[in-house]
Amino acid sequence: MDFLGIGFLIVVGIVGSIVFWALLNNSVILNPSLSGLFSWWLGCVVGTAVVLYLLFDLFLGAVSWGIDFVKLHYQGILGTIVILGLLGKFAGKKDAVKDKAE
Repeated sequence: MDFLGIGFLIVVGIVGSIVFWALLNNSVILNPSLSGLFSWWLGCVVGTAVVLYLLFDLFLGAVSWGIDFVKLHYQGILGTIVILGLLGKFAGKKDAVKDKAE
């Protein structure tokens, strides 16, 4: 297992334990036995692992889609940026004819 996998497991354990502690302190878990507490804790850790994995996968998918989008449309994006830059450059200037007339 690589460093990223071990780090993911550590983060999942910590965040899952925090979720378990929050549920325990907010009376969601009402007087279970020791095995019941372990089941709740394990459920929180596994649920946290699934949620973090799905969020990470969604984030990587969005980044991959963004990279592919820029690769396919970079000319249009660059053209739009240049046009907006030129419009911004000339937006505040007055006509030379109006300046001489005043």
